[in-house]
Amino acid sequence: TPNSTIAIIYRTNAQSRALEEECVAQNLKYLVRGSAGTFYSRAEVKDCLCFLRCIYNSRDRSAMIRALKTPSRGIGDVAIKEFFAYCDGIDKFFADNYPNEPRSRTTPLQVLFSLADSSAGRTFPPASDYMSTRALNRFVPFSSQMKTIYAKSSSETVSGLLSSIMDGLDLWAHFDAISKTTEELSDRKSNVMELLNAAERYDNDGPALPSDDGEAGGESPLGQFLDDVALLTESESDADDTASTTADKRVVVNLMTIHASKGMEFDAVHIVGNEDGTFPTQRAISEGEGSVELDEERRLCYVAMTRAKTHLVLTWRREVMAFFGQGFKVIDCDRSRFLDRLVSKGSSAKKKKSMLKDSAAPSGSLAERRRNLSATQGGRAKNRKMSTRGGSKDSIARSTSSRRVASSTTRAQSSSPRDSAWKDWSPKPSAPSTRSSARDARRERLPMSQSSRQRQNSRPTRTTPTRTSAPLGRNPPRSGQAQRIRLQGNPSKRAEPPKTDSTLFFPVGSSVVHKVHGAGKVLPPPESSSDDDSMLVRIKFESGIEIDLPVGAGLRHKF
Repeated sequence: TPNSTIAIIYRTNAQSRALEEECVAQNLKYLVRGSAGTFYSRAEVKDCLCFLRCIYNSRDRSAMIRALKTPSRGIGDVAIKEFFAYCDGIDKFFADNYPNEPRSRTTPLQVLFSLADSSAGRTFPPASDYMSTRALNRFVPFSSQMKTIYAKSSSETVSGLLSSIMDGLDLWAHFDAISKTTEELSDRKSNVMELLNAAERYDNDGPALPSDDGEAGGESPLGQFLDDVALLTESESDADDTASTTADKRVVVNLMTIHASKGMEFDAVHIVGNEDGTFPTQRAISEGEGSVELDEERRLCYVAMTRAKTHLVLTWRREVMAFFGQGFKVIDCDRSRFLDRLVSKGSSAKKKKSMLKDSAAPSGSLAERRRNLSATQGGRAKNRKMSTRGGSKDSIARSTSSRRVASSTTRAQSSSPRDSAWKDWSPKPSAPSTRSSARDARRERLPMSQSSRQRQNSRPTRTTPTRTSAPLGRNPPRSGQAQRIRLQGNPSKRAEPPKTDSTLFFPVGSSVVHKVHGAGKVLPPPESSSDDDSMLVRIKFESGIEIDLPVGAGLRHKF
């Protein structure tokens, strides 16, 4: 609807060029948000286009002024005024002396070429009459460079001519000098590469300026390219003028980067360019998993997705044009790892839902399963009771008084064997008395004070007959007690604090109201993975649909 807000969000500013051109082709109103502005209004793009405008229209003085100052050559405003005064003087000279001479010879570009041509002094008035020596020394090197580039316009394509301008005039170093940060330089280079990509569409039409008459015709590839740029620039200005008016009820498409979208919300959001190398960037991928750069890209993806109120669309490209020194090549792309993660989560949730649906049974089998479960639990309880009894008997047998153990040991030692023959029987050494054995066993169990331990150590050792039974010691801890000891010794197995979910703000079963979907009931929240810190509320609206919405997505309680 016209009242809906739509946004197309991208990672870098260079991606806006294709979107702007498509909006113009489809007659869609659009508005580029952010400090970068529209594509063809950016400084680095204007710096490249001013040289093409000078070559195409040699009388364009505004383009000539920008070309003289890009990059800085020490040519100031005074020297530029002297140069244009010289151009006016030559124009007047030819109008008075050669009225039938083509006016193309008196254009500012041809006058600039004459400064580096020694033979031009025979037809043109001397430049020293209008320009200072210092200004001439600044203009002559630039004149030679521009003359060389202009000669290539009749043989090279539009993109080839633009590449020659970039290399011949050392504009790459100029962009590096005016960039404050590495990210800004990378952004400028991406914009220039996108401009080269736009110019390559006209390479099949032949050389940039096929004519040699000094003024290019409108049918030249360079003229068509500049006309299309002018059309886009005019559409951008019209869009800016009509963005604030309400007479036109068409939907306005907001184009912006992820950084420019912070703090904004739209009804429908389209995130484009979700492929590895674009989002996340190649630099972040080269840093590897767990790096700060890749984590920042993941955070930006979350920021872009949370700009949507009701509709979110993510797209990616299978093929991308990339510049490799000699020209552009089409390379295959992989889907963004962020998008893969979202798709894998969605498929796993659907799979889990289908498994739950398949495992659902009728009411009769449910009752049967409950009876089986109760029988199983009763059997387990009985087994635990029997094992507890067995364990208690075992512990009682181990913890009987030393009097019984000693007496049974004495009886075992003094009794004669039943199964063996009497002739093989021989008397065993007498065992210690029962009372002394019980006393020794109690001493082993009871804690010993330091004074008694010292007295025992000071007493002389007394040899006693070797016992045939194992010495009595402390009772081993039960299984539950041992488990508690292990849990206390291992902090990693301690109980973790409960996780906070959306029910803290929207309890299950409460009534809520959404400004788009209307009233609904809160359902149990969806399961979230360990690395997902978002809090989603699952709501079933009166229209019958179920949607998972963030906690702060325009929800409020209905009282």
